[in-house]
Amino acid sequence: MADAVQGPLVLLVDDDPGIRRSVATGLELEGFRVLPASGGRAGLAAAASHGPDVILLDLGMPDLNGLEVLRELRAAGDDSELALLERTGFGVSHDALGAALCESWGLGALAVMSVRHHVEAQATHVLTGLAAKRSVCALSVMAHTLETAPDTLDAVALVVAPQADLEPALLVRAMRQVREERDNAAANGRD
Repeated sequence: MADAVQGPLVLLVDDDPGIRRSVATGLELEGFRVLPASGGRAGLAAAASHGPDVILLDLGMPDLNGLEVLRELRAAGDDSELALLERTGFGVSHDALGAALCESWGLGALAVMSVRHHVEAQATHVLTGLAAKRSVCALSVMAHTLETAPDTLDAVALVVAPQADLEPALLVRAMRQVREERDNAAANGRD
């Protein structure tokens, strides 16, 4: 199917073959050409040789994770839009795309609603829905804050933790531990 499609070229980098197949199928149905890559190193090679219009990166891959691939692409100096996306809306952009893909693939309303719920909570810091699910949403908001506005962790925790029946100080401490582990990994060349 990809040969007949003449739309923009999407480089799809994911180590899970099932996810690559399903996402590629959905994108092709929407008129995109898809170039799959099975990992971070393969994605970098494909980006260099094919010059895709869009790159979709999995975050958790064994050889190079999505953030490592992004850093390599930024170091190449020819992908300013991707760098801007990572700085200004990392989690939200990814989740908004996920919601749009869920809708275009005809997935159930609950799948779409779940993704959109996290996007809205990250933007507003208001946790709605089932009480049992609010702690997961609070972690989503805090992880997004850690990536986009880490200086506001304390203030955001004071807003979201009570909505999820969590202790704000423990939530902030957990996020600071995540940041410390991330910083240590970066200092040791494992970012």
